[in-house]
Amino acid sequence: LREGDLIVAVEGEPFSRVTARERQRHGGWPRGPMEVRLLRDGVTLRVVLPPVKLSAWQRVRLYTWQLAAMVAVPLVAFLLVWRRPDLRTGWTFLAFACLQGVATLYQIFRFPPGDLSGPFRVYLDAYHALTFWTPAVFLHFMTGFPRPRWSRHTAVRSVWFWLVVLAYAAAPALYAAVRIRGLSADLVYVGFDAICFTLGTMSLLERFARPARPDWAPAWNERALAIGVAITLLAASVLEAFELARP
Repeated sequence: LREGDLIVAVEGEPFSRVTARERQRHGGWPRGPMEVRLLRDGVTLRVVLPPVKLSAWQRVRLYTWQLAAMVAVPLVAFLLVWRRPDLRTGWTFLAFACLQGVATLYQIFRFPPGDLSGPFRVYLDAYHALTFWTPAVFLHFMTGFPRPRWSRHTAVRSVWFWLVVLAYAAAPALYAAVRIRGLSADLVYVGFDAICFTLGTMSLLERFARPARPDWAPAWNERALAIGVAITLLAASVLEAFELARP
């Protein structure tokens, strides 16, 4: 393939975002040779792509960054909880970091080179189910950073508390809907993730953009850093939503 090639069809099917998502939902592209029809300089070509064969070292290099992040982030969260077990936000961050690690493992093994046995398929499905809690835990972390937006006595009157409860309850319900009704797991997850990320960044932005109070007066550099992170996350959520809406 060259720069500028336009893939028209794969294995006789028109190539588009919709067909690519459907392929991913049903196990991905064929593992053997794959016929591709492409348009190059106005000429239609048919090529057969051979299967990719990676050595053990090449596979390690391919996933080094993901595996390093999967180990490093939970380690930092664990050290934070180890030093400050009284911080509830630290425990939420540890849960989020662990779920991110689970999501990374799932992404690595969701398309295995061979057929999965029954027990390993169940094991991988359990990882998939756990990943649906990641957006909810992210929303929980953002509403509790740097301190919770509610206390034990004010939780029932806090809108943010009920949004977090709703997110935790929605995670298993969405996964069940994916399994029972045959919906696209990727589309459902991305939509849920975009909602939770948007709410979480709005919580962070509102927390640090509000005027100073006697019990809440962050320094200007803390405000600038937090608002910058919130705007970046919000922009990423908007772009992800537009990407999801594109045909």
